[in-house]
Amino acid sequence: MPGEFIPLAEETGLIVPIGEWALYSACKQNREWQKKGFPVIPISVNVSGLQFQSESFIHSVTSALKYTGLSPDCLEIEITESILHEIGKIGENVNKLRRLGVKISIDDFGTGYSSISLLKSLTVNNLKLDPSFVKDVDTNPKTELLIKSIIDMGHNLGFKIVAEGVEYEYQMRMLQRNGCDLFQGYYFSRPMPAEDIEALWQKSMDTENA
Repeated sequence: MPGEFIPLAEETGLIVPIGEWALYSACKQNREWQKKGFPVIPISVNVSGLQFQSESFIHSVTSALKYTGLSPDCLEIEITESILHEIGKIGENVNKLRRLGVKISIDDFGTGYSSISLLKSLTVNNLKLDPSFVKDVDTNPKTELLIKSIIDMGHNLGFKIVAEGVEYEYQMRMLQRNGCDLFQGYYFSRPMPAEDIEALWQKSMDTENA
């Protein structure tokens, strides 16, 4: 599981080379899909705090984009909310990525150390609501109010809001009602290998062209 694997990789120092491999592979895969005529959409890559703050990170991103031929606006880097307290260290890399044209998301938002003052100083694109908010709607009537407050705050600061962990239609409807922009979760699809995604896209394209 990522929760066990990533801390171990960080502790042993392997997280940077593993992260570089994941970044390059994601860019390469997205570019290959584009060459096959599939939808041109951003691909998201989760990056650990250690990797994001490393001196080589920006070089890794520019190299991956250069060698795969992927446009910067088709890459989205996801960093966890928990590293926002290192604003002095990450702010420079955030700005460099934005100047490159790469999108940035704050993942697992609402569970870490963030504050409005920190969010104001970061030029990120998206806030991704932690799945615990969506899951908690069933048991805590105050959760929807909290979700709406986060969505409104994010919109006022210029961010798009992405809800993670959406498993049921009623959860999606609640999020839509409160102005959420994008959704992610098992309600739409479980994780699948690249070839299955291609087959799904191809079926959709064949249906449209029939």
